[in-house]
Amino acid sequence: MSRSADLPTERLPEFRYHPDPVATGSVRSASGPCVVCEQVRGFEYAGPIFGSEDPGGSVCPWCIADGSVTELFGISFDGGDGSLGIAPEIVDELTTRTPGFLSWQESYWEYHCEDASAYLGRVGSEELAGLSESASLAVKRALEPWAQTDASRATLFTTLRADGNLSCYLFQCVRCGEFAAHCDAA
Repeated sequence: MSRSADLPTERLPEFRYHPDPVATGSVRSASGPCVVCEQVRGFEYAGPIFGSEDPGGSVCPWCIADGSVTELFGISFDGGDGSLGIAPEIVDELTTRTPGFLSWQESYWEYHCEDASAYLGRVGSEELAGLSESASLAVKRALEPWAQTDASRATLFTTLRADGNLSCYLFQCVRCGEFAAHCDAA
């Protein structure tokens, strides 16, 4: 999963838990200014926002990374579900300084090794073909509730599309590298 060649060249801030937000669709090219820093940076956030105050315009990834969007508007970018037992500073970084991602239902972030995992994006059988077997196994495990038999799970896996009505979201542990996934449907 890589960034598109036609996007602006200014280097995006690094997000530990969302390493390529352009490839996942959470950040896209933009020509207008950010409502927080008032700069035209060439990128804007395109993911979910949690909170009662609407920024009323585009916010840039730099203002997400430094926490100024959350500070100014009191919003977050992930609901923080599943974070029991995770250090508060990790939950804070994930929810207030990391781009979230759109999902069919409310997004859920995977955790492993007492840390948040890195979100790699929505995957289908095509994307998984270029990844390791352990990534495929994580998705196959996540599909188990969606199909009752081995045969139906195998069919579901081979027909799975990243942009389909059943979506699988792939994560990788930032500490040990283990893959995890979960699925939801329209």
